[in-house]
Parts: sequence; structure tokens; C-alpha cells
Amino acid sequence: MKRYLSALIVIAVIVIISFSALTPLNVYATKASAHSHPIDRVKRSTELIGANLQDQVYSTNWAGYAVSAPGVSNVVGTWIQPSVNCASGGYFATWVGIDGYTSSTVEQTGTLVECLDGIAFYYAWYEFYPAALTTISSISVSPGNVFTASVYPSGGSDYTTVLTDVTTGASYTATASVPSAQDNSAEWITEAPSSNGGVLPLANFGTADFGPAFNSAGSSDSATIGGTTGSINSFGSAVEQIDMVNSANTVICLTSALQSDGQSFTDTFQSGTSTTTTTTTTTPSTSTTTTQSSTTTTSTTTTTTTTTSTSTSQPTLKVTVTSITGFYYYVFVSFTVTNSATGKGVSATASAVLTAPNGAQSTGSLKTGSNGKGEFEILALQDGTYTMTITASASGYTSGSTTFQFILTGPVHDRTVSRTS
Repeated sequence: MKRYLSALIVIAVIVIISFSALTPLNVYATKASAHSHPIDRVKRSTELIGANLQDQVYSTNWAGYAVSAPGVSNVVGTWIQPSVNCASGGYFATWVGIDGYTSSTVEQTGTLVECLDGIAFYYAWYEFYPAALTTISSISVSPGNVFTASVYPSGGSDYTTVLTDVTTGASYTATASVPSAQDNSAEWITEAPSSNGGVLPLANFGTADFGPAFNSAGSSDSATIGGTTGSINSFGSAVEQIDMVNSANTVICLTSALQSDGQSFTDTFQSGTSTTTTTTTTTPSTSTTTTQSSTTTTSTTTTTTTTTSTSTSQPTLKVTVTSITGFYYYVFVSFTVTNSATGKGVSATASAVLTAPNGAQSTGSLKTGSNGKGEFEILALQDGTYTMTITASASGYTSGSTTFQFILTGPVHDRTVSRTS
């Protein structure tokens, strides 16, 4: 399974065909072969030591939910087919499946939309990856229709997929042998499909609604794992929430939290831009350099420490940044919270807000030890100048904060950061 961003290469295939005879299936054949693919993961916070962020996965081709656990014997899902805006082209798939999250096969079925010359063509399909995607001609997909899908091992190395258009009553069952399947994850996914050249552009699908909170299909978004059947959230720490990012490292499909039923959620198309901004004041200081690897990068940092006071009888806190390092798509910031009067460490609650060059923000929070020392891991998906503000508070103290800037350059998966103190 890939861990890092794939190059976005679309191979154009030109076919001469009589347009008087075009059908959606013919149109599909004129394009570079689109298919579903195992997750192309960027990074998940809990794979790194000292993670303080929500357990979150970022991918270039998947969004939605996965339960990563062995012994998956069934997965069921339901969704409303979105109406796709093809003004900017692209592809869009929704599906339910087994495997592909931590393994190299995927057993799955769902719907697919392909934009051609500004027109959306809708398909039903199943796929036993790495075998090719197969369209289901007996199910005619229309926006607004409700679909249910189930996937399960059906004996030996066989797997069965069942896709039903609840609105029309049409249903299709497919079975195939997948000898290398692992049964180690269940998924409810929105996907940017792939071609032989890599991940294809995601079409503007608006919002995809998964789960019984949004429809009356009578089915749940659930799985049977290790003999236990339950909704998505019933599998606790095995549940993974996934957001999709594009080649510019900005979120293009945002997954919501699970609804109160523990199984319904939405995936929402994002334009890939952010309007969030933060204004800070900084003052320069002297520069030192800390090297983490042989990679050469340049970074400058300016730091200012501010404190606020609501009562002269309360001592103030001082937040001091002691080190910054960069690795993969994250930066690690070590800091100390002290009593400004005595210089001694203070046990405090601290939070950090990191603002990226495009205005997008990542946050983290923790409690420091009695020595006042703490460390944040913050998502940083692109190179450029970042601003971070760390704020600390403790009982009997007024809050203190530190704002600083740094620049990330070089390979995003192996960074060094030079900083000021």
C-alpha cells in the first residue's frame, strides 16, 4: 500500500466513434480506464510518536470511514446518489467494501460518475481489485436514488457483492475468487477513482449522504467483525475517519463526524481553497540551526512571548519554544510553561493553532507534566511559511501565549528545520 502522494497523471485515450450511437457505456469506453484502488494514504497522526491530534487519516483517493480490524465477514452500507456538477470535469465513486485499507485487494461494489464534455454519466459497478472494474448494465443509476450494498466472503476464497437500487428495486449480485484477500478492514467510502496513470480528478459531487439517518432504505451502515455485528462506531479505536487531499495538499473531500446513530455521515466536496486567516505580531531574534537529517532546508523563525493579566495577585505564565523539527507531513514542537516570576515549570493545559501558508489550520491540545514540558505534533501538508500560537493556562495563573513563525522546505517526508531561540 502506498504511503505518500502519487503523481497525478491522466493518460488521454482518443477513440473515433459515431456520436449518433453513443450510450453511457460507450462513453465510458472512450476514456482512460477508471477503477477503484486501495487507499493512497498520506499519513495518520497515530503512526507517529507523541501524537496529540484526533486519530485522522489523510488520503489522495479515499474519504469516509474504515474499520481496521481482522476477521471481517460482512459489511453493509447505504447512500443517496449525489447529483454531480461536471462543469470542471472529473470522476466520483461511492462504495462499500472489504480490504484495501491495509492490504492490496479490495472487494467492493457501488456507483461511479464520469464527466465527459460537461455531462455526467452514472454507472453501477463492482470490482474485485486487482481485477478490473465491471459495470452493471442492469442497474440504471440516477441522482437521488437510494442504494444499499453488501460485501461478504462466501466460501473458500470467494467473495460476493450485492448492490440494490432501493428506489427502482433493481439488484445485482456478483461472486469471484480473491485468493489473497485478508478480511482485515471494512469501508464506507467516497473515492476519486484511478487510471493506470494515477488518481483521477475528483468531480464536484456536492454532498454524499451515507447511512439510515438520511434515507428510509431500512438498512444500516454496519459490519460483522470477529463474529460481532455492529454500527461503525461500535468498533471503538479500530474506526478510522478519512479526509481526501489533492496534489496541492489541500482537503478536497471532508468527512463529517458520525451522527448520533453511530453509522450515518456525510462526505462533502471542497474546492481545495481556504479563507481562514490569522493575524499575528512577531519580533525578530537571533538564529541557530538544528539538523535532523542530511536533507538541506532553510527556515527562519521569529518569536514573541506575550502574557495577559486579569489580577495583579496572580502570577503569569511564560511559554518558551525549545525546539522544532519536521518529519513526514508533521512538525513537532517542544515547549515549556513556566512561572514568569520564578522561572520554574508549571503543570498546565496547553493548546496550539498552526496556520498553513494557504490559511488552513491544524490544532492540538495536551496537559504538560509538573515540569511544564510539553510537545505538540501538528499536521503541515505543504511547504512554506507557517504561524503557530501556543496558549497555556493553569489554576491560579493568568494565561500565557507564544506566537512564532517558521518555514518548511525540502522533501515533505524528510525535513530539517532551522529555528531561532
